Amino acid sequence: MTTDKASLVGQLRTTLARLGLDGFILTHRDEYQNEMRPAFTERLAFLTGFTGSMGTAIVLQDQARLFVDGRYILQAPYEVDPDLFAIAQAPPVSPFDWLAQTLPHGTKIGFDPWLHAETWVARGRQVLAPAGIELVALDVNPLDALWVDRPDPPLTPAVPHPVSFAGEDHTHKRARLAQQIRQDGLDGFVLTDPASLAWLLNLRGDDIPHVPIALGFGVLNADASVDLFMDARKIGDATRAHLGPDVMLHAPDQLAPHLRERTERQKLGADMSVASAGLLVATQNRLRS
Repeated sequence: MTTDKASLVGQLRTTLARLGLDGFILTHRDEYQNEMRPAFTERLAFLTGFTGSMGTAIVLQDQARLFVDGRYILQAPYEVDPDLFAIAQAPPVSPFDWLAQTLPHGTKIGFDPWLHAETWVARGRQVLAPAGIELVALDVNPLDALWVDRPDPPLTPAVPHPVSFAGEDHTHKRARLAQQIRQDGLDGFVLTDPASLAWLLNLRGDDIPHVPIALGFGVLNADASVDLFMDARKIGDATRAHLGPDVMLHAPDQLAPHLRERTERQKLGADMSVASAGLLVATQNRLRS
């Protein structure tokens, strides 16, 4: 394990240098900001070996550090090579505070905006900017190209949730919320939490162990239609009939271009307190919070 992780960290540093970056910061999140997540999103474990539910890794050219909370301060040294990553407890010192105290003016630290909430980015820039340190949003996560044996995304079926359990047909839910969207002067609202999609569309899935959701994004439009960004292989005939013609299915990789095009001419909202900062990057900060 040591040799593999050492090689990986070395390759990451080479990639960062080629990108003109002095370091990279990674937390234990995915593009949906889930706490529980499928194996193909476990980048922190891939990079460090740490399998806890919360942690932050920082890789610089001359050192690397893994921040964990008090629950994992004993576990982390058993899983992580101390010659590669120094283990630190946060609090008392946060990763941003450590960067501000450690790095010189002019340092650039890369991050994947899809894996961090906008509130995280704003807090980081507030701490780092006075120290002359720049957080740089990357178009592509540099770890993904290095993860040659990465698990595939889950393709478990998304299935209808009966009205007898849901309590309300999804057409009625969509109509009620669309009325509020119109009242707020919006053309649509971006749904970034798969649990919100599960409720709105009366869908259930098995993409995450012990959590009955199907991973995907959606846009609830002012006319009560929905643009659903989910792998079509997860939508069988029964689910397609359940969703009906007013739910339009798109490939997941079409989310960013869809939002970029629409926000150039329409007003779309999102809950940016929980949504990934990648949404703002994709739309050039045109989403309404």
